Amino acid sequence: MRFPAPLIPATLIRRYKRFLADVALGSGETLTVHVANPGSMIGLSTPGARVYVSKSDNARRKLSHSWELVEVDLGSGPELVGVNTSYPNALVLEAIAAPEQRICSVRIGELIGVINDWESSQEVARATAIPSEQKINWLQLNHELESSQNGYTEAQH
Repeated sequence: MRFPAPLIPATLIRRYKRFLADVALGSGETLTVHVANPGSMIGLSTPGARVYVSKSDNARRKLSHSWELVEVDLGSGPELVGVNTSYPNALVLEAIAAPEQRICSVRIGELIGVINDWESSQEVARATAIPSEQKINWLQLNHELESSQNGYTEAQH
């Protein structure tokens, strides 16, 4: 995924109150950053972990920095894991739009496998209601097939 600006490496000091974390920059400066993830983040919020934060130019924000990625070892060496829950759909769209630039980790390998099958699709629709009255993130349309052969994908964070 491409971020609007270069990410800043830091070390996690602690996460608290669900949406806040303290991090230490390489310069020794300590920042309180926004955490756009209300989940427990078990295994991702260990003090001392290497994290990456972004800086916003929005002067109206209470916190100028946001925690974006954390480096963790999930059993096969260090990997970067996204913690910002506003990005999964954007990441899927980026992967669909640019198949030649796909990079997948073990954590999202199954999803990337599904995306690779989408290359024959003629259209991709976002946030679509399906007959069961559920809403899905992605509808794969191929107008040469029966509607029952269209694909559905849900991006979970």
